[in-house]
Amino acid sequence: MGELENLVGVHDGWLKNTVISVRPSLFKDYCVAGLKLSLNDIFVWSLRAGYQEKEYTKKMLDSFRNAKVDCVCKHNSGHAYMNDISNFIKALQPTKVIPIHTLSRESFKGCFGSQLLDLKNGETISL
Repeated sequence: MGELENLVGVHDGWLKNTVISVRPSLFKDYCVAGLKLSLNDIFVWSLRAGYQEKEYTKKMLDSFRNAKVDCVCKHNSGHAYMNDISNFIKALQPTKVIPIHTLSRESFKGCFGSQLLDLKNGETISL
């Protein structure tokens, strides 16, 4: 499993109570940044189950399973509507919202004001 083996271990508390977007390419970056998986984590898979069999996702999914992370498959089709995103974020009551993979940055600005952390592509932050 290579660099992904380092993920299984004690959760060190960073990104506690956080929802993050993950895909195989991002997952490698999270590994480099020191992400540790724990039994307290939940992974929600929103693509159809067939994608779980793709080679490029197997290592990532195996890492979650090896760390005994609860994996839930809830397929959705298409992208979420802003109203649904807004309801989800309001239910979570986060201190910051970072839009990822969106064509509607302006919609986020209008909905989330001071909660919004509008990062540019490639920009990094410390949490």
